[in-house]
Amino acid sequence: MEALFKIPFSLQLFVLLPLGIILSIATFTDLKEKKVYNKLTYPSVGIGLLCHTIALGWEGLLAGFLGALALFGASLLLFIGGAMRGGDVKLLTVVGAFLGWYSGFEVFFYAMLVGSIGGIIVSIFNGYIFQLFKNMFRILRSAARVLMTQNGQFWEKPEFDERSWLPFSTWILIGTILTWTNLSYQWPGLFKRFLTAFSF
Repeated sequence: MEALFKIPFSLQLFVLLPLGIILSIATFTDLKEKKVYNKLTYPSVGIGLLCHTIALGWEGLLAGFLGALALFGASLLLFIGGAMRGGDVKLLTVVGAFLGWYSGFEVFFYAMLVGSIGGIIVSIFNGYIFQLFKNMFRILRSAARVLMTQNGQFWEKPEFDERSWLPFSTWILIGTILTWTNLSYQWPGLFKRFLTAFSF
């Protein structure tokens, strides 16, 4: 997204406005029907690549393609682990196509952070908090087993509970807004601190 701030404002809007509309529609349908529709996400990947290319040229096309691929891969791992649904994977792929891999991962970081906090708060109110920590323990235990044995059969996929449902598209939208405010106003700045702390 940093490259977008170096081009005219009209071209910035050409990328950010469609992305905002797409994320808002996805959040609305997710909240109302618990679905992010393919008819929204599939064409949006192409729209993101097109907008990124028009705004930044061939460099934008490459950045958008790499962003879509990187975000798809990262979110697919969470989907396999049962921590994310298919619609959220596709929506994050859309974000990568619009913003590129670096800003896409910044959105991913903030979405996971806000989603985790929101998940704990919701779990406290709906009586799911103990099951939430139990599932988290199972996921960590499974990850350790798979890493040590390199055998995917040791992965334990937690059972879905209706109380655990969260509209992750909402967190993706908030993550995108936080990424934008970070570039515009240097707030909240947590992603760069995270990268610095782990020397990425």
